[in-house]
Amino acid sequence: MGFEVKLNAIPNHFKLFESAKRGDLDPELISFIGLYFSLRRKKKSKVEEFARGDNDRIVFIDELERIIVSNPGIEDRYIDLDRRFDWLRFLLFRTSANIGIDDLSEACIRGQSKVMDGAVSVQGFTVKTTTSEDCKAIYLWLDTIKRTDLESSFSQQAFSDKGLYKWNEENDPKIIYEDFDNLKAFYKRVVENSEAIIVTTD
Repeated sequence: MGFEVKLNAIPNHFKLFESAKRGDLDPELISFIGLYFSLRRKKKSKVEEFARGDNDRIVFIDELERIIVSNPGIEDRYIDLDRRFDWLRFLLFRTSANIGIDDLSEACIRGQSKVMDGAVSVQGFTVKTTTSEDCKAIYLWLDTIKRTDLESSFSQQAFSDKGLYKWNEENDPKIIYEDFDNLKAFYKRVVENSEAIIVTTD
């Protein structure tokens, strides 16, 4: 069974993390930040039904709504790499090795550090975060890589040998290049807004 990776912008100093670390909020709610933003994008207003009368959930969505007001468009700063995330991670790793630069392929897709113990997704994966300063470093790294570098590093044989999830010779590598362009654009928007990110794997 595969799993998906989603990255969402969050404020650099995130009150919800502090609340969870103090024990004032169920840390498992941290994994639903991306989901709430996704529902919010569709509804274009507060998703009251997400609370279900639960006090922790009420606090949770109230804080996210406050963030949406104080950080316009933050719910729209995201990227969903779906189950393809491993394809891009592997190609970035190969590319950075080929052009002789430090490798940040893991950090840029899976995050830098765990939020806290107990902050896990439904499937049990640790929710991770990357600070605004680290986002800047990652964006600068991504900006050194060009699509032509990826194209030069791509190898159908290497992908097949690696056994990447759902990769086969019928897949078009252009999908990976498009994900790369979208990932770079995502980090650019995050950096322009001095934000951090949260990475949810599920």
